[in-house]
Amino acid sequence: MKYKSPHIMFILCLFFALFSNAQEPVKKNYFAEQINGADININGQLDEMIWQTAKWENQFIQYEPQEGKPPLQQTEFALLYDEYNVYVGIKAYDDPDSISYRMTRRDVMDGDQV
Repeated sequence: MKYKSPHIMFILCLFFALFSNAQEPVKKNYFAEQINGADININGQLDEMIWQTAKWENQFIQYEPQEGKPPLQQTEFALLYDEYNVYVGIKAYDDPDSISYRMTRRDVMDGDQV
């Protein structure tokens, strides 16, 4: 079948390409809060007052094993920075006995991750 206009074929291909792809997840932007004069100890406790007033983000979706579904366990993070450092606080609410530890080759990720 021969088309009189190559533009019709181009438009049809473009239409199918745009509307046949899987929908990409919405990308989110997060911003770090600037702090001044806060005394943060890097000890894994997040017990300083600055962490209590930080903006904690927690609107996540799964990538694996069920892409697009809500997570099975809640996780939160906060980003802070000062003149010299960037601080990342993570609260991962999970039963420690259910966390999967797997030995893998370098740069290969397997098991539970944050």
